[in-house]
Amino acid sequence: MKLPRLIVQALLVLVPAAAGSLLGLSLLDLEREHGEARALDQAVGGMQARVLELEQARALEDKVDELPRLCPEPDIASFLGELEHAARRAEVRCDEVEVPRSETEGEQGYVLGGEGSATAIARFLAIVEANHRLPVVQSCRVFGSAEGTTRFALRLRLCHKLAGGPR
Repeated sequence: MKLPRLIVQALLVLVPAAAGSLLGLSLLDLEREHGEARALDQAVGGMQARVLELEQARALEDKVDELPRLCPEPDIASFLGELEHAARRAEVRCDEVEVPRSETEGEQGYVLGGEGSATAIARFLAIVEANHRLPVVQSCRVFGSAEGTTRFALRLRLCHKLAGGPR
């Protein structure tokens, strides 16, 4: 069966045109999908930025919890334990510890004596000063001993909240 020439010519024009249209539609679909992928990438990037902001805010909240603050009471035993731990970390030996009766409401004094190398004593002071309870170093005397070691005498003051005071 032979197709009339006019139909053949029409098919020769229409088939490539239809194929071109289909190709054009495919390209349009690809462009649309590419645009959607870009929009999705932007949305994901925005969400990642928001997650980063939230993580930074959380880290900041954690740091606020670590900030030094006044203790509600003079927890002497706990602070002495922290001083002992600081001495071990700094590699000094505290052989004299005195906690005199406080004359001032809201404050507690501590007197420490011990020995170690000059570097270890400096490290001990740095650890004590960085304590979250905000100790105040009132004085620190360092002197040599007969055994050739370096001795220190340290006076600290630790403040705490007054009973019934602001929270």
